[in-house]
Amino acid sequence: MDGGIFCSTNPWFATEIANKYRGGLHFAWVCFDSSKAAAGSAAALVAPSSNPKRIYETLYEDCRSEDRHSALIRGYKQKFRRLARQWAGENSISENQYGEIIATVNSTSFRIWRPILYVIPRVARVAYALR
Repeated sequence: MDGGIFCSTNPWFATEIANKYRGGLHFAWVCFDSSKAAAGSAAALVAPSSNPKRIYETLYEDCRSEDRHSALIRGYKQKFRRLARQWAGENSISENQYGEIIATVNSTSFRIWRPILYVIPRVARVAYALR
């Protein structure tokens, strides 16, 4: 989080979901490389598997090599199936939209999992959600 920007990453599909089905609401870690965070800071407590820089690099390599055994992509598929079921159950997406999400997640395309780098100006309104 040096300077006036935040950086993070997500798979492209997360951005597509946010824009198409969730009213543009995006969720992202705002410390791109938590391995470089100051000792004792909250960012330094981020697990290596949740480090946005590491996620970016892993997604990039898994998509480039079309790794059909990628644990990260498999996890994203499970996550989006679960979220689609939840949103359909809450009626925040239609059955048609649910079907679109599931069909896309089940596709064999690696392009939907390619990493997107977020560069967020510090002056932007950023909502923090605790889960």
